[in-house]
Amino acid sequence: AAEASANTLTIGPVDGDPGVEVNLALIGEESNSGANYFNPGDDWTVAEGKTAAGDAAAMPELVDAWGTPVLAWAEDEFAPTVPDEDAEIADFAAIDSETDPARFYWRQNAGSLSSTGLGPRNTSQQESLLFAGEANIPASLAALLGSVADPINPDGELADATVSDLVPGSARGGVVLHSAGRDRVYLSTEDDGFADVTGQFVYGSNFSPDLASMFGDAPWSSADEQEGTRDVVSGFNDLITAVGG
Repeated sequence: AAEASANTLTIGPVDGDPGVEVNLALIGEESNSGANYFNPGDDWTVAEGKTAAGDAAAMPELVDAWGTPVLAWAEDEFAPTVPDEDAEIADFAAIDSETDPARFYWRQNAGSLSSTGLGPRNTSQQESLLFAGEANIPASLAALLGSVADPINPDGELADATVSDLVPGSARGGVVLHSAGRDRVYLSTEDDGFADVTGQFVYGSNFSPDLASMFGDAPWSSADEQEGTRDVVSGFNDLITAVGG
């Protein structure tokens, strides 16, 4: 009991309101099934950031191959589902939960996304679509985290939708792990993917740039006549993995 207590950190989503206990002794340990509980190895973890305090300062941070923190976007399972009618981007993604609940919140990863000196190269996130100064963060989060299999037109039929109308009805997964990739900037405006959507990185960009396109026939058509839906995130060098949900 004494050993478990010494290795247990109390981590909370809000300062002064801890809600989760993490036992560091379990990292790398085998479970009853013989599989590792969580074993990223020393090369994939670093000490928590400079601004961390209390138990959080001892919490190891998972990093990618370039030493940049891997973001975890966890869906708020207690938030209302996105409605089929009158849906808004705010139903799916928001800065935080202070006004109304949403499925995802930017605040979950605010520490990394607000940084002007992140990781071993002190990389600034000012070119990120998710940087703290970006006014369209909820729309960018919807494009990043929304499932292309479940579009909603809040005003009615999908066939009548415009690119800016569409809202994701569900997420890629219950948890989305997000590496910034080799440029070390999350969804950089310097990536080819941003130029490909002509600076309009919104959920509807997964479908047709032609606002009059019919869903089911050719939801999206590229300049070289490829048709169907696409994943706008694939044009960035970010690495995205969705699990659960």
